[in-house]
Amino acid sequence: MIIFLHGEDNFRIHERVGILRNGFVTKYDSTGLSIKELYGSSLTVDEIRSSLLTVGSFTEKRFVVIHDALDMKAAQVDVLLKTLDAIDEDTVLVCTAGALPKKSSDLQKRLLEADRVEEYGLLQDGQLRNWITQRVTDGKATISKEALAYLMQAVGNDLWTMHHAIDQLIYYTQSHDDGISLEATELFVPSAIDDNIFHFTDALSERQTQRALTLLHDQFSSGANAFYVMSMIARQIRILIQVKETDKPNGVHPYVVKKAKVHAQRFALEDLHKLHTKLVNIDRDLKSSVVNPKLLLDQFVIEATK
Repeated sequence: MIIFLHGEDNFRIHERVGILRNGFVTKYDSTGLSIKELYGSSLTVDEIRSSLLTVGSFTEKRFVVIHDALDMKAAQVDVLLKTLDAIDEDTVLVCTAGALPKKSSDLQKRLLEADRVEEYGLLQDGQLRNWITQRVTDGKATISKEALAYLMQAVGNDLWTMHHAIDQLIYYTQSHDDGISLEATELFVPSAIDDNIFHFTDALSERQTQRALTLLHDQFSSGANAFYVMSMIARQIRILIQVKETDKPNGVHPYVVKKAKVHAQRFALEDLHKLHTKLVNIDRDLKSSVVNPKLLLDQFVIEATK
């Protein structure tokens, strides 16, 4: 089976991949040894063949994800196109992509004919309101109309930042019977982007460990919550990725885009993706352990500036 997930909302795509992966693990492979995650920009011909054509040692079934499939080089695309026709019923291949370019490539045309195609556009207005409300409900909490409106204005349809904000608000309000209030939301979600985040990412690009750590702890000293700081760093990295990949990223204020273009020049696109992956891993670790988030962010800085 071939599944193609595409669209500008890479958070919902990320979650959908997780749901599909977990379903496969539950049904076919509790060890997870037959699961492979690959990235289009760095994918090799050998990886395509070994991942999709070689029979696994532990189970006949296999689950393969190719993130950003349309970023593959021409040679890899040729091999994948030939391989797609040879994929058997024991293989689940999930390919992801961002917003599709108007000029379709051969791979894009082929993936749009996949067994299952799902598009994830950016949520707007009522869709975003419903998504936030459902997220809060799933967390067994409630949110006031004022807090909901503030979240939509302050964060917009950046669901990576939104999901961090909602998680920390749910955690904070567990001891409050009145749910998520406007006051709590304003405490955890400032509506303006702190310029220090730009300076922080600059320090990362220049491998200035001490400067990056100082800027990070300046945020903590000013009263910023560690979870919020992490979400803002992740948001900034995603914006830098977007401006590297397209001139006019959707859902980002033109002023932010203008500033980000200058800062994005200091990074290679592959390095930005690596930084974002590290932050996603930190978020996962925080949900599965009691590790101090400030310690994990310190480790992130040290590793990112090696």
